[in-house]
Amino acid sequence: MSESERVVCLGDSITEGLGDERGLGWVGRLALYLAGECPSKWHINNLGVAGDTSIDIKLRLMTECLPRYPVRLILSAGINDTTSRVWPAETGSKVDITYARDIWRQILGVVKTNNIKTLVLGLTPVNEALLPLSYMPYDETDRGHHAHNTLIEKYEVMLGQEVKELGFPFLPLFQKLSCTGYAENLPDGIHPNAKGYDILFKAVKEKIEDISFFLRP
Repeated sequence: MSESERVVCLGDSITEGLGDERGLGWVGRLALYLAGECPSKWHINNLGVAGDTSIDIKLRLMTECLPRYPVRLILSAGINDTTSRVWPAETGSKVDITYARDIWRQILGVVKTNNIKTLVLGLTPVNEALLPLSYMPYDETDRGHHAHNTLIEKYEVMLGQEVKELGFPFLPLFQKLSCTGYAENLPDGIHPNAKGYDILFKAVKEKIEDISFFLRP
């Protein structure tokens, strides 16, 4: 397998596939889809890491993604920027949206400079009724992380504007998945189960086919 056939999916826990009973996530489903459509042509690297913010993505783009010389890149992050730690009281988003805008401009600028064919995914909705999510709490006063769909939607609008400004294709996942049963398939309020990943990947598949992401050189 040559490096010219490498696909990198760079993102957070939902790129990593957290919560999927089938152990695939949307990236694993993409790998199966491409294996069926173009056997032996593409090699998928899943660089999803739980908890990553846009700041982390910028760093890992330089240290983990570019050294792999991908010819296709799918970026999927941002929801962790919008979350807030409820410890002991909610204190605001992890990454301010204005700062996040600047970080994304830097990320996309690097991608454009390196001439990598790239698709950027928007953010996924959460089920606020099941939140906050308590994951590895600091102490008994730590009530976990909260996420709000109003902030996620606002962030996706910002991200979409920046992506389109630099000429990359963008999939507004929040907009698309909010019209489906996706949020009913988030056992912890944030991460999809297998059915949720099926719904998510359906939207990704429709987009990559619509723009012929894996067909044009």
